Amino acid sequence: MAKRKKDDHLYERLRLGGVRKRVAKEVSKLQPEKDSPQMKAARRAAADLNLAVDDIKDLITGGPQKRSKAAKKAAKTRKKNRTKKDAAKKRGGKKNGKKPAAKK
Repeated sequence: MAKRKKDDHLYERLRLGGVRKRVAKEVSKLQPEKDSPQMKAARRAAADLNLAVDDIKDLITGGPQKRSKAAKKAAKTRKKNRTKKDAAKKRGGKKNGKKPAAKK
């Protein structure tokens, strides 16, 4: 039985995952040199694939997977301000120091 190379397994796995032949071939042939142009291209391809995965997940679940801290804080602040405003509406200005109108 012939031995299969490690890059053949990676190539097949990438192809089964829907990666184009040329990209799968280039990525599977990479040698682990730190700053080679091929490694930079592989990192770029991996980043593109991760973005595609995130977009697909967002499409399926109906929204982004995570919100930034700033967005969460802003939503929390808006909610807090809305509840304060609603409470003030219910009081109807009773707490503003206004005196009731004198009866004649």
